[in-house]
Amino acid sequence: MAIRSKLLSAVFISSGFLKLAGPEFVRARFARWHYPDWFRIAIGVWEVEAGASLSSGNRNATLVINDNAGTNSESISLTGKML
Repeated sequence: MAIRSKLLSAVFISSGFLKLAGPEFVRARFARWHYPDWFRIAIGVWEVEAGASLSSGNRNATLVINDNAGTNSESISLTGKML
């Protein structure tokens, strides 16, 4: 279980920093989805915080990944007590 948490933490943190850095392909995707640029930054911060929470061993957090089959979209939510 600890290995999965660390791996997922690394994925969240790297994805968050990628969004914060904002290379052209990331900006293009957010523009294609009609999201403002500040939303990309907010999502990046959220992902880094979620990754840090998971790597700190916070067991009060619950991660839910919902793959909306057939709609070409996914939703990820992290709920629970953040330390």
